[in-house]
Amino acid sequence: MTSYKSKIHEAVRNIGTKDGHLENITFKNIAKESGLSFSNIESEYKNMNQIWYDLAIIRYQKHTARSKAISKLKGELALATLIKHDLTLIYKNVEHAPYFKEKKIAEEAHAYGAKYIDNELPKYYFEILRLNSNLIPNKSIDIRLYSKFIVHGLFFYTKKELYDINPNEDEIKSISRQIVSSLFRSM
Repeated sequence: MTSYKSKIHEAVRNIGTKDGHLENITFKNIAKESGLSFSNIESEYKNMNQIWYDLAIIRYQKHTARSKAISKLKGELALATLIKHDLTLIYKNVEHAPYFKEKKIAEEAHAYGAKYIDNELPKYYFEILRLNSNLIPNKSIDIRLYSKFIVHGLFFYTKKELYDINPNEDEIKSISRQIVSSLFRSM
């Protein structure tokens, strides 16, 4: 990656963090924040869609690396840690989706994210469940399907629940049990 791209990505993150309004992330504001000229930015990217797509790829690569590490942990703590990790990703996707849909930007980035959530996230739950069969509520459950079901269930949590998950190990284990139990109450 060129240093221009690095500066552009850093500027986008800085603007988003300082301002919080995605509509203020424009080539003009990126140039101002990064110290690059408008033409330097245009030499790297044709439009904001391309920037959002590159940033999505980077974000999901980081998420994957952390998910792989978490999936090697043991027991309920692994499951709880992965749930919190994925809830953060899902919440950010859901939070930004209305803006991107309304403005018709970052469609490729959102499509990539949706595909990632559907196809990649369940793999790490599968790994945890495969290594920790005591976490499976019913031994006759297909754990690949169960893993997808857990990911689907994450979409029903709110911002309050996301931030209320306490990093205390005992509470995390309890929350994990509650999440898993709530998914299979009717079984």
